[in-house]
Amino acid sequence: MKRRLILHIGAHKTGTTAIQGFLNRSENSLASAGWELVKINGVVNLSNTIEFRRGGNGRAQFNFHPRMLDMIAGSLRDSGRDMIISSEDMFFLNDTASLPGLSEVVRSLGFKVTIVVYLRNQVEMAASNKAQGAKTSQSALVFGNDKRNVLPELTADTLEYLSYHQKLSHWKTHFPDAEFIVRNYNRHLLAGGDSVTDFIQACGLPFKPDGTQLNESIGSKLTNLLHDLRFHGLPPNVAWSLFRRGFFTDDGGLKQSPSAQQAAAFMAAFEEDNRKTARDFGVDLTLDCSKFPNEEVLQPDDQAFIFQNIASALNNLHQSVAPRSIDTIRDSAIALEDTDLKQAHALMQVAHALRPNGRKIQEKLKSYEEKLGL
Repeated sequence: MKRRLILHIGAHKTGTTAIQGFLNRSENSLASAGWELVKINGVVNLSNTIEFRRGGNGRAQFNFHPRMLDMIAGSLRDSGRDMIISSEDMFFLNDTASLPGLSEVVRSLGFKVTIVVYLRNQVEMAASNKAQGAKTSQSALVFGNDKRNVLPELTADTLEYLSYHQKLSHWKTHFPDAEFIVRNYNRHLLAGGDSVTDFIQACGLPFKPDGTQLNESIGSKLTNLLHDLRFHGLPPNVAWSLFRRGFFTDDGGLKQSPSAQQAAAFMAAFEEDNRKTARDFGVDLTLDCSKFPNEEVLQPDDQAFIFQNIASALNNLHQSVAPRSIDTIRDSAIALEDTDLKQAHALMQVAHALRPNGRKIQEKLKSYEEKLGL
């Protein structure tokens, strides 16, 4: 009997983190039932296996790192179990070699493949991914960091990502024998009202959800601040890491929304593609644009919030980095005091500027100045 391979390829912003968290927490149960979750160097969503860059033609390019594809192949080959790969970044893949390469690996190992995809209407997907660009470089590359509008521009990159039928047809070309499970990420349509329960039931897995849901969404005030930092040169992954470490605060903000007219115009660009998606994959992404407000809702800049976060970040940096640095400068001065008093004095002045109330620093600085006749 062929081993099963479930390829959960996203898309982004459709409960993928919750699904991956559940699978990761359930490794023992998976193993008992004959299943294994593929992880590469401990990374569950395999984001470390995909390279991305701006190509010479100006387009966003995503491909498997060759060495990482070999590692995925090794994981699939070396296990005797049924396998699960959950990697929403595979939804980005757009080079000419990655899908053929993955398909060849899977075909050579004789798996029975199920490809699982969750889709959202393009307005909600685009708005969510644009906000995600404040946190991740991949989303920023495709959806941009312009905070002046809720929806991104309809560039070649966004059109490619959001043209679902075209994308799924590309996957079907390289996995012609795979079963495709394509679901509408609408909580009213999901089994149990959540992505984990729906994923388990859709794939026919012998597990029960554990009730733990993960949500890493952030408020519009912080999203705008992170977009600004990105615009001024701070990579999204660095800004997000600082937030996760408590350097920034999240103070909520308005629930941003395009206007009804903007939503309708955006959806019109995908009308034909969505018709084909409904016909060939059974998912209706029709959106009632009348539910949107008459005017676009944007979170205005909050200067107090911005300066509060700058102060918080500087204070955290000082607390986590400066004390050790000041100690090093002080101790370096003391080490030099018998051989180069002038250099010791200069270093102790730096330490004093950074820690003016340091008792030992004050005592040493006074001693050096007396000895130098200052």
